[in-house]
Amino acid sequence: MKLWERVVEARLRKVVDICEQQYGFMPRKSTTDAIFALRILMEKYRDGQRELHSVFVDLEKVYDRVPREELWYCMRKSGVAEKYVRVVQDMYERSRTVVRCAVGQTEELKVEVGLHQGSALSPFLFAIVMDQLSEEVRQESPWTMMFADDIVICSESREQVEENLERWRFALERRGMKVSRSKTEYMCVNEREGSGTVRLQGEEVKKVQEFKYLGSIVQSNGECAKEVKKRVQAGWNGWRKVSGVLCDQKISARIKGKVYRRMVRPAMLYGLETVSLRKRQESELEVAELKMLRFSLGVTRLDRIRNEYIRGTAHVGRLGDKDREARLRWFGHVQRRESEYTAWRSGTVPLDWATGVVVPLFKKGDRRVCSNYRGITLLSLPGKVYSRVLERRVRPLVEPRIQEEQCGFRPSRGTLDQLYTLHRVLEGSWEFAQPVHMCFVDLEKAFDRVPRGILWEVLWEYGVHGPLLRAVRSLYNRSRSLVRIASCKSDLFPVHVGLRQGCPLSPVLFIVFMDRISRRSQGLVGVRFGDHRISSLIFADDVVLLASSGLDLQHALGRFAAECEAAGMRVSTSKSEAMVLDRKKVACTLQVGGEVLPQVE
Repeated sequence: MKLWERVVEARLRKVVDICEQQYGFMPRKSTTDAIFALRILMEKYRDGQRELHSVFVDLEKVYDRVPREELWYCMRKSGVAEKYVRVVQDMYERSRTVVRCAVGQTEELKVEVGLHQGSALSPFLFAIVMDQLSEEVRQESPWTMMFADDIVICSESREQVEENLERWRFALERRGMKVSRSKTEYMCVNEREGSGTVRLQGEEVKKVQEFKYLGSIVQSNGECAKEVKKRVQAGWNGWRKVSGVLCDQKISARIKGKVYRRMVRPAMLYGLETVSLRKRQESELEVAELKMLRFSLGVTRLDRIRNEYIRGTAHVGRLGDKDREARLRWFGHVQRRESEYTAWRSGTVPLDWATGVVVPLFKKGDRRVCSNYRGITLLSLPGKVYSRVLERRVRPLVEPRIQEEQCGFRPSRGTLDQLYTLHRVLEGSWEFAQPVHMCFVDLEKAFDRVPRGILWEVLWEYGVHGPLLRAVRSLYNRSRSLVRIASCKSDLFPVHVGLRQGCPLSPVLFIVFMDRISRRSQGLVGVRFGDHRISSLIFADDVVLLASSGLDLQHALGRFAAECEAAGMRVSTSKSEAMVLDRKKVACTLQVGGEVLPQVE
């Protein structure tokens, strides 16, 4: 019978389109999708200091309450062919059941309402029913999300969420369902004093500060301490279920490790892809895991055996590493989805991926002088992997559009290319007695000055659109840093300008930004080299402007400086220098903003 139900289900899925708000029993969707969307939505409203009102709707014995006539109606309305409706009707027409207990079993009972329990077809039939019943009341995801009968309704105002809840109640109860008054709960993010509560038909809905949504605890204050404790508890519950195997001394450590990885660890990692864990919370999970492994291997702390040996014996890796793997796997899952997917539209990444730690690095001189240090930014490993994935998607789009003069951070190019080209130009000019006027331009703190608004415009011009551009912007919109000196740390502060230091994506973004400046300052004569004219050589922010006369070079420099100024950059007059290669000794006076650049030999 179950095989026949599978066949019918496969046929129905081909002809029925379920709304995007339904995450339950849908292909390529899971509880993680819904949990992630809800957590991100709440996090955004917390960051913006705005209220978000959520109602978690519970339906009473929903599988057992679905009226059969309503089921046939919803199937027909969803476009199911009549022959398949008759097939399902035949399954339900003669349905019988018995109650079996220790003293025997009852006579057969006729079942005339509800869906079959344990049926392979029932979950999809229920999805069809919920899809049709909610057609007039549901909003787009993530404001309305359903996982089978678990419904979340979100809104920016209490009055609106109360109105939406009443509309849902009316739509469901007029078709045979019933909303549970005792289990439906209300939660508010950034609640203000006197904001009140939500009522359902005059009855006050229970107000909570946390809710267990699809097995994951969501807190209104954004903390995840209770979720971590829940994961530890779930791990111990799973461990006790298989303790007969794990504590059996006749079973090898390798087999115990396999049982642990399959039966216990998934319970501890469930839903953690959507949570930003602190080091202390990650440590709590790893301590619990090591206790389980020591119990399983019959080892105590008194035996003085290192944790690495315990893990190696059981062939079990660190739980923190597995959590990061799960996050990256989840990120890949989101990246492969279509642009309309909820997680893409949420347009954000975990906060710790966008967080940097600035530490001082000593250069030279007196260690007591602050100016002898420079700050470097350390980023999280998952955030770097995420940035590398983005870089591999951005580079193929922008690489064909970047000019040949740019050799910085490009494949098969380097500093030797620029040095060789410059030396060949100088040698040829000297040989043919052609003067060359050069300006070595230095930009002040170029990486830290890039305006992000202009950067997004440049990326759009260079072909980076849609979800990919949103992913890059998300990484920068949430960027923040703290300063760490020895064991002391500053508070987190947002970073609104410049590119992220130490990020694999930043060099590509920077050369695209510089390429636009270079293009807009083109039209210059330059110097002749064979059949070509070269007006500039660029390696990231190191720019060499070339001209055959001082007047042309001043014109080129003025135009380049103006484009830099328009793009939010600034030419350093103290570090930029002029040089002339001529058989006659000629002075080259270059000015930027009224300041004269030094001439060097």
